Amino acid sequence: MRILGSGFGSAAGERRVVFTGPGPAGVEGTILSWNDDGVSVLVPAGTVVGGVAIVEGERRSNALLFEVASDLVSFVDDLRPIFSRQGCASCHGGTNDLFLDTPASILRGGNHGPAAIPRRGAESLLVRVLRGPADGINRMPFGSPQIPAADILLIEDWVNQGVRNN
Repeated sequence: MRILGSGFGSAAGERRVVFTGPGPAGVEGTILSWNDDGVSVLVPAGTVVGGVAIVEGERRSNALLFEVASDLVSFVDDLRPIFSRQGCASCHGGTNDLFLDTPASILRGGNHGPAAIPRRGAESLLVRVLRGPADGINRMPFGSPQIPAADILLIEDWVNQGVRNN
């Protein structure tokens, strides 16, 4: 993590960078570099959301809120295998108005409009119909077992990351 600003000083000295949030309070991060306009620090394992502050003796800066980004989801490496494994292409690869073969076709959508809204995964039709019926559409894949929740979360993460063609 890089904390940018000014007036940090040329070296950490006795200062520490402390993370707070769910889990153990006051976990110290490992400082990688320190200069007057920024601090680089390793986020402690398991710390994904909360506050981060600079502590010197008994003084603590105001905490900045942070959230660790999820791993970048690849359409080619992560989503295509899900769609293939679940047999989605049998209906959405040529015999239906919605195609799942490219991010552009998912954005274009089908009879019910765009299947994904970039950066709005939970609102996207694709994610909603994988979780259950939505907007008059049956849960997908229709007539097959539900896609595992972890795969649906991966698809939602991909949409939240901007429906990238990667």
